Amino acid sequence: MMCFDKTGTLTEDGLDILGARPVYIDKKKKFTFSKLQTDFSTLAPEISTNTRQLENKRYDKMFNNTSTGLPSEQLFDALMCCHSLTKVNGNLIGDTLDIKMFNATGAILDESESTDNGAHIIASITTPKFSNRTIGIVRKFEFASKLQRMSVVTKVIGDPIYRMFIKGSPEKIREMCNEKTIPGNFHKILQKYTENGYRVLALGAKLLDIEYK
Repeated sequence: MMCFDKTGTLTEDGLDILGARPVYIDKKKKFTFSKLQTDFSTLAPEISTNTRQLENKRYDKMFNNTSTGLPSEQLFDALMCCHSLTKVNGNLIGDTLDIKMFNATGAILDESESTDNGAHIIASITTPKFSNRTIGIVRKFEFASKLQRMSVVTKVIGDPIYRMFIKGSPEKIREMCNEKTIPGNFHKILQKYTENGYRVLALGAKLLDIEYK
């Protein structure tokens, strides 16, 4: 879940990022929201390796070894990939929220088209500060106000697995998620931020079990 703080309501046009709250599995094997994370580098893969290994075993066991990373890592990837940004003369163009989220990850967008194991890649994203992976964007489904969400189909270059990331209103994303992955404190956390005037977005991820072409 992402939280945004509207600043300078009457004097400025823009938003600042308050932070993100990834989910994790507690000792009772229940999903819950973590503390607010203001440094997105802590979400990135290949950070805190020992912690990752312990958490990954528990996470994979719950999903029959079909997971593709910790929830925090998937949140980081969603922040990098789930947007409609483009580049014009080297500058990012698009929704202010998308630009803020993307820049917070330190990612680099390359809109050169390519192929990977037969998949047509329309853009690729890297985060040289945190990982040597490159994530390819296979397809984008633009934001639709009626649906209250947008999504992208992605794959790590060199990896056969496809993932879909989705972003939208917390209520709508909750409806679409596997019920057992919904944090028990979902409504409490959402109410906390909305009552304090924050704009809140939710992000989710799904492993695609079919070959996308």
